[in-house]
Amino acid sequence: MEKIILESDIVIPPKIKESIYPLAKMKVGDSFFVMKKINTVASSCSLFIKYKNPKWKFTCRKENDGTRVWRIK
Repeated sequence: MEKIILESDIVIPPKIKESIYPLAKMKVGDSFFVMKKINTVASSCSLFIKYKNPKWKFTCRKENDGTRVWRIK
């Protein structure tokens, strides 16, 4: 049987990680294309807005076999 060690005072790391998309580097009018479903990308944009910059806005559109994202505000 594996020995389990009880530990105290271990800091819990933050739950939110950095986006795999370049959202933080985008300026209004910039866009990028990824080979992902629109729901996956739109969800990442929503989380970025909620936790990182609530004044920004993005829009996503299907394009060929992937999704294009624009920063619009």
